[in-house]
Amino acid sequence: MFETIAENYRPDWRTPKAVVTLVQNIYGGTIKTDPCASQDPGYHFASTNLTTQGLEFPWDGTCYINPPYGRPISKWVEYGSSQSCPQIWLVPARVDTRWWRKLMSYTAIFAIKDGRLKFDDGKNPAPFPSALVCTEHYKAQFIELVSQNGWTFYVQEHCQLPRS
Repeated sequence: MFETIAENYRPDWRTPKAVVTLVQNIYGGTIKTDPCASQDPGYHFASTNLTTQGLEFPWDGTCYINPPYGRPISKWVEYGSSQSCPQIWLVPARVDTRWWRKLMSYTAIFAIKDGRLKFDDGKNPAPFPSALVCTEHYKAQFIELVSQNGWTFYVQEHCQLPRS
């Protein structure tokens, strides 16, 4: 039991391969930048994988962001709001937080996973609901593909894209 409780309170959750494939398909096959890549090279799936210092370099091309969960997530959302590249985020669906409201202020659409995700390095499903969040750039592809893969999407009517 202690192992399960400890597993639930960790900040790093490796993206399930099915989510990586979904994001790649939304982007037409390629993820250019992963600013929060795993330290494990076996989980690198972008052209540019920043395992450290992802908040210190400009994000380029199509970006996939699965930030460290917990308090650090707000720093990632704040930094993402200053980047003009297409972004798809995998985050816990914490709709009652400031960082969630900030993320919603510059993204166009989000999807909630039907059920709980089982992350690739976890023994059990996540103890929280998960959301994929997308900027305006790939909205049509996002809607088409997430709805076919067990996600329920919601379109934002008002969003502010970062200025280039």
